[in-house]
Amino acid sequence: MPTQAFKIQRGTVNMTGTLSNLFAGVDYTSPISATSAFVRITNARLTGAGPTTGGTQENLNCFTAYVTGASDLTSGFSLVRNNSADDTDITWEIVEYVGGAGGANEFIVRTAEGITGTAVTLTGTTLTTVVDAADCVVFITGQSTEAADRNSWADALWTSSLVANGGDWDPTIVRGNTQTATTCGASVAVVEFTGSNWTVTREEFTTTATDWTTSATNNNTTYTLGTSIASKLKTFLHVQMRSSHDPTGLNDAGDNVELNNTTLLTVRNRVSTGTKTKVAWVVQNSQADGTARNMATEQIAAYWTTGSDPSTSSQTLTITVDAMDETSIMGECCSCDGGGTTMPRGNPNVRLTSTSNVDFWRADGGQELRISAIVVQWPEDPDAAGPSTKCYIINSD
Repeated sequence: MPTQAFKIQRGTVNMTGTLSNLFAGVDYTSPISATSAFVRITNARLTGAGPTTGGTQENLNCFTAYVTGASDLTSGFSLVRNNSADDTDITWEIVEYVGGAGGANEFIVRTAEGITGTAVTLTGTTLTTVVDAADCVVFITGQSTEAADRNSWADALWTSSLVANGGDWDPTIVRGNTQTATTCGASVAVVEFTGSNWTVTREEFTTTATDWTTSATNNNTTYTLGTSIASKLKTFLHVQMRSSHDPTGLNDAGDNVELNNTTLLTVRNRVSTGTKTKVAWVVQNSQADGTARNMATEQIAAYWTTGSDPSTSSQTLTITVDAMDETSIMGECCSCDGGGTTMPRGNPNVRLTSTSNVDFWRADGGQELRISAIVVQWPEDPDAAGPSTKCYIINSD
């Protein structure tokens, strides 16, 4: 019989201080090992979403947040921000591989750490355990800045890569420019998809679309993947962005990137100012088993008009989700209207709320958004034994 290969746990924290500690065995079930699981914030900007009361303008150091202490989730992890003047809402997920060691769907977490500093390029701990860097995704699991303003947003936008260091590898994050001298950074998880069913590619591009309008017209452009995929329905994205623009307003604080088909990404932006570099980590699974559940993904996208503070947009799924604890959110990204800096507009959390619904939740509904995410129902492991090949001799006497 097929067996469960992945376990997903999720939760939401309303941070009122600068540190929220979550403990294995109390706030979530302990993973099998430190290398079998990673945790990430599921927000369209990979950070906090702002106050649950809604309608409150927050400085960047209040609502942006990242993950720390996540190198061993069998103990716990923490969510961190730099200022507690207001609260901020954070939705998180733990993704864990629970299948057999060396399995075709296996991943291994090589590191999970926070990388902070004042430079444009920051480097994490050198990794000596990576087998094949081409199989790795450097997930940004949260991003933050100490900037006590609302116009230094480019300081909190990072893209990631693995950079060769002799025979080893350095997880590296880069932002578009330095607007302040304050400490900024991101938390990362380097995940190596070691199983033979996985293929990982990294796409970096500066494509800018024709600006979409608030009349809900579908202005966009496309970016041709450097490496095409086999199936859109078995692929997910992890989307990152950095911006060179100073200062950064709501409308150039993020672009929307979606998987269009097997060869194209769709890009939507609200304004074309500055250089906005996007990185899309593309992860696909090739399992095509006749009995086990294969990986199934669905991209959901919405044009979200203005609304109340806070507000929720509920999206109905078309795929059949048979197990909430085997399904997660990936590919979250958002493009927001507005030339001002009324943060935290444009920073919705994304939450799988049932087997048929995903909720986009925002603290401030004062601007229109283009938002998307990908629901990922992870694959089961097939029956390792396979069909029976035993022979029987029947005595006819």
